[in-house]
Amino acid sequence: MECQKKKCNALGDIENGRYDQEGRSLGDKAIAVCNEGYILRGEGVRMCTEKGWNGTDPICEVSKIICSAPAVANRLINPGERTQYAPQDTVNIICSEGFDLIGLPQVTCGRDGQWQDLPVCSKVITCSAPAVANGRIQPGSKVYKPKDSVDITCSEGFDLIGPAQVVCGPDGQWQALPECRLKRITDKCGPAPSYPHAFPRDGSSRLKEYRSGAYIRYKCSIGYGRVRGSTIIRCQNGQWTKLQLQCERKKCGSAGEISNGHFEYTGILFGDSATAVCEEGYELIGSKVQICRDGGWDGRSPVCEPVHCPPPPEVKGTEILDPIYDHVPFGHVLSYHCRTGALIGEREIYCTKTGTWNAPPPVCKGTHIKSGH
Repeated sequence: MECQKKKCNALGDIENGRYDQEGRSLGDKAIAVCNEGYILRGEGVRMCTEKGWNGTDPICEVSKIICSAPAVANRLINPGERTQYAPQDTVNIICSEGFDLIGLPQVTCGRDGQWQDLPVCSKVITCSAPAVANGRIQPGSKVYKPKDSVDITCSEGFDLIGPAQVVCGPDGQWQALPECRLKRITDKCGPAPSYPHAFPRDGSSRLKEYRSGAYIRYKCSIGYGRVRGSTIIRCQNGQWTKLQLQCERKKCGSAGEISNGHFEYTGILFGDSATAVCEEGYELIGSKVQICRDGGWDGRSPVCEPVHCPPPPEVKGTEILDPIYDHVPFGHVLSYHCRTGALIGEREIYCTKTGTWNAPPPVCKGTHIKSGH
């Protein structure tokens, strides 16, 4: 005979609610849950025992807990919005024009009859368009938010006194508005204006004030040449006309060719330099560096001449196996030989690129060096 675990009968539904069951075996539980808008009266948990489910069915009564319409100042009332809400009901909050929502836009009626985390409709702080008489505002708008900035320029005939850019403050006020003040009426011009790489060529340019119609002639600075444009500016209506003259750095081109050497350039424009470099075995005679001046490269071109060593001193008892010259060229090798005795030192010496011998001449044992000539 096989024994089976005893089970309880299936529980029926609760009016306006239900059971959530673990199972129907001994020890299993069934939890009563009411529908939304209802509250539980009685035991919420029943257990399967040998005699069946313990306890009795609870009752789901209509909840008496309600939330009234959300009290959020300066919000819009939605069409058809109710005046009472049951727990878990939600409402979307929209602020009236001119107010910003601070918080979440959707609120939920709590089981305690209170709305959870109600937001706030905060008044939007703005600055109206700044009022600057005889001024122009960019960018133009009717209202501006805090930290917005605008640029202010004055109408023709007015000078800007104060900052050219202002910022909308957190209090809805513009910070330090400037003013546009009427210019002093005059037909005279001030001193000659300065320009890069050009200067006035007339002695009268040192004046502090010029009459209407006066003109000043400019020329390019030293080392710069005219490319295009008029060299004249004129005093008109109290203002100098704009100088159209364009000047560019003059070119020197190549500094020339050096036999047995070359130039290394920083450039070939005014102010640049060319450095002469000789090939190995040649020495520079003349200026090493030339500068590009207004009239071309300065100085004479240097030359690279072969390096020579002086004749070596005669050594008593030795013979030089090569012919001796007054000027021994770079790289030339001399070989020594003792007529008698043993040779001490280098048997061969050579002329280096610095014009010196790489080593002193050798000697023959028992001999000495005679004074050179």
